[in-house]
Amino acid sequence: MGFATVSLFCTVALLGAAVITLISAVVRGLRPAPAGPDPVEDPQAAHGARRHAALGASLAAVAAVACFVVALPLLVQHVGGIARGVAWGLVPSGAGLVLVAVLALTEVTWPAPAGAVRTASLARRSVRDIAPPLLRRWLWVATALVALLTIGFGVSAAPSGRAVALSGSTPRGDVGVSTGPYPGWYFGLPLLAGALLLTAGVELVLRLIAARAVVPGVGAAWDAALRRLSAHRAVRAAQFAVALTAVGMLLFGGFALQALGDNWAAVGGAHAGVYLGAGSALMLAGGAVFVASAIVACLPGKAPR
Repeated sequence: MGFATVSLFCTVALLGAAVITLISAVVRGLRPAPAGPDPVEDPQAAHGARRHAALGASLAAVAAVACFVVALPLLVQHVGGIARGVAWGLVPSGAGLVLVAVLALTEVTWPAPAGAVRTASLARRSVRDIAPPLLRRWLWVATALVALLTIGFGVSAAPSGRAVALSGSTPRGDVGVSTGPYPGWYFGLPLLAGALLLTAGVELVLRLIAARAVVPGVGAAWDAALRRLSAHRAVRAAQFAVALTAVGMLLFGGFALQALGDNWAAVGGAHAGVYLGAGSALMLAGGAVFVASAIVACLPGKAPR
């Protein structure tokens, strides 16, 4: 399986998750806010706030998918050689950064309270108050996984940072074999930089959400629920992009190790099964990370009532 197959697989996955996000955001944002324990004195203002948040989330999802789908053909045409692998690997983070940028623009353009008399809450809000704690930790875990994979693959890679090599005595004499592409330092460091930049961007968006203007004519609990919904949308999308980066590293690392084991077995090298098993384990881990992150990306946030 090569770059094109993995890229197509990631494209379909991201497209499906984005479509679900888009439909969920539009439906939740455009329908009237139901009555609840926190009374809404100005339903029109509440509806407008939900519509603004839903529209921003929808545009962000569409922009991210467009970036992901359009970027791949452009990279194939204009990036050649080994650098093409790095460019393809950065596509998930790039699409995530586009999404985060649109969400940040949504917060910056948040409608200010209108009318002759304006009210504002004096309660101080922090990111911890509005960010989903488990989902935020999952984003950090995904970013940490990319960092650990970068270090692990970087240390085990050949000096070029693009392949994995093995040499030793065999029935055919001293033999050396190598396979690639392998996510060593050459590939891993740019991917890690992209994941870290995306995670930092999400943290900035969370701060913008916490600091945005209060929706007039609604209770404090309703306003806080809308902030939590916006934060949930931002974090769940970002974690999927970061997780796709980790999935790509696991898959290509696993492919390379399996190929190394096959080549080593072909020349009669000992313990080839170790590399075959390690490659299979990495690919299974990549599949597990993908499934978990895709499920998380499809979990809708709780709309304010």
